[in-house]
Amino acid sequence: MTRLLLRNLRYYWRTNLAVVGGVATAVAVLSGALLVGTSVRASLRDLLVKQLGATDIVVSSDRFFRDELGAAVAPPSGETSARTSPIIHLPGVLAHARASRRTREVQVYGVDERFWRFHGIARSGPDGRAALVGADLAAALDNTPGR
Repeated sequence: MTRLLLRNLRYYWRTNLAVVGGVATAVAVLSGALLVGTSVRASLRDLLVKQLGATDIVVSSDRFFRDELGAAVAPPSGETSARTSPIIHLPGVLAHARASRRTREVQVYGVDERFWRFHGIARSGPDGRAALVGADLAAALDNTPGR
């Protein structure tokens, strides 16, 4: 039996070499994909954790809900107003009245002083009808502070 096996290996050495090479290539590709997939998953999770900040629970809806819901989902210990921050998020369009410029697909966030406390930022939001505008949107509207 051993002699038959050795003769078979010697006669089909090219075919056997191709099979071994194919298996080695498949194992390398699958191992690399597994490692890259794990690395990408970990990187995306780290980015998400950075963006969420101190957020533990998110309640999202396409309708408004009562402000007291924040107190209902907050942990029992500590001050609930410092632990919850309601946000209104709507898509919008922004128009610059003086320059007759418009932008599409603007994300509008309505926040109050609880938002700044929640994230540990010492400042408060804008006064009256003023708004905080991101750098990209300000550049698109050719906007400068105070205009």
